[in-house]
Amino acid sequence: MRSVTGGVACALGALTALGCGSVGTPALEAPPGGARTVQVGGVAVETYTPDGPYARTVAAPESEVWPHLRAVFDQFGVEVTEVKRSQWIMGNPRFVAARIEGERLSSFMDCGRDHMGPHADQHEVTVTLMTQLLRDPSGGTSVNVLLVASARPRAYAAAPIPCTCTRGLERRFLGLAEE
Repeated sequence: MRSVTGGVACALGALTALGCGSVGTPALEAPPGGARTVQVGGVAVETYTPDGPYARTVAAPESEVWPHLRAVFDQFGVEVTEVKRSQWIMGNPRFVAARIEGERLSSFMDCGRDHMGPHADQHEVTVTLMTQLLRDPSGGTSVNVLLVASARPRAYAAAPIPCTCTRGLERRFLGLAEE
């Protein structure tokens, strides 16, 4: 598959699995405004102000792109726990990660830092990584990737720290899905 158009924004926000996945009706949406809890495949996920999913359109139908998504999750070492084939949604709405594809999380997100280094590498990071395929009016498929993360100190109780992403993980995911 080859890329037809570039992507949009990176998410530090939420995911809501709504809609039917028809042309122009995304089921992966980032909610407006501050912290809140939303349901993702029956799991409560705490969310923050988002920019939206990162997307790229490829010149292939959903049915050809779909099998590539599972292979990318496997390569990243992320267990797929949510599959909604009728909406072309796949991913994991809540997992704790220390590394993805052997890389430190600070390579993909910024959760702040202190004298010990990046929080993404020192704290417990809870991640949502979801994808959705949408039919593009051009005849291709828009591959949408939503990354949401927050970090909490391991040694003491504290509110989660929202993480912003560098878009590196989303770009890597889309690049592998196109292979």
